[in-house]
Amino acid sequence: GSDAALLFGEVSGKHFTSPPQACSLLFTPEGKVKQFTIGYVMDRCIGNTGGMGGFFGVLHAVGKTLPFEEGKSWAPSWGYALYVEVGRVFGRLRLLTAKDEAERYRLEKAMIKMPAATDDIE
Repeated sequence: GSDAALLFGEVSGKHFTSPPQACSLLFTPEGKVKQFTIGYVMDRCIGNTGGMGGFFGVLHAVGKTLPFEEGKSWAPSWGYALYVEVGRVFGRLRLLTAKDEAERYRLEKAMIKMPAATDDIE
C-alpha cells in the first residue's frame, strides 16, 4: 500500500509492505462477534513496518511513528540482551565438552542467537 493524507497531513508517496498478520474472532453464545482482533504479526522480519501490524505499522513505514513505546519498532532491552548473551556463554562452554563432531554440530545448531532489532532487518 501507500500512504494517504490519513490523519497527519500531506501525502508523502511512501509505500508500505505489511508483515503477515493473524486475526481472531471471539463469539457470544448467540453467535455474534464479541471481539475482533487484528494486527497480530506472525513474522516481524517481513515488510517495512518495523515489525508492527495494523495502523501502527503503516504509520511507522511512512515515517509517522507514534510517540509511545507500543508505536515504535521492536528492539531488544538490555535485560533481554544480557539473558541471550549468558545463554550463549553457557552454550560455548558446553561445546568444549562435546564428545565428537556430530554432537558439536548439534550443539552449535541449538545455540541461542540474538535477534536483530526490527529496523536492522532488510
